[in-house]
Amino acid sequence: MHARGWDLIGQATVAWQIRVIGATADYDGMCRPRRYQYFVFRQGTFVGTLSPDLMESRTDGALTRVTIESATRLKADYARYAPEDPLCCPSGRTTVLFSLEETPPRLTPLSAGSAAAPRPRQELPGSAPAPAR
Repeated sequence: MHARGWDLIGQATVAWQIRVIGATADYDGMCRPRRYQYFVFRQGTFVGTLSPDLMESRTDGALTRVTIESATRLKADYARYAPEDPLCCPSGRTTVLFSLEETPPRLTPLSAGSAAAPRPRQELPGSAPAPAR
């Protein structure tokens, strides 16, 4: 992939003869991927990408997680930013369920749903965790 202008990013996600590989064409000043994509292979055959366009770190629609759920399904989570969100913290996410089809080999989106992004709990150093509600 490097010969074609791509650098591999992160670990490949692999299960059920499915391999998802992230690659970027560029980096920003903080070494975050710019113009990146995730490529999906089934039994060594390219079946599609997880975004119709190249993505940018810390922008709306940036892929944040991939989960291979079965030999024919995978799930991808994408960051959703509201206009007032700081770049560190998207307020939402969209999850897309994909089908991996054999003949012809292809990746097809089946469904999408959006929700508020889970917020990490912040505690002051040295304080006890807040009780669960």
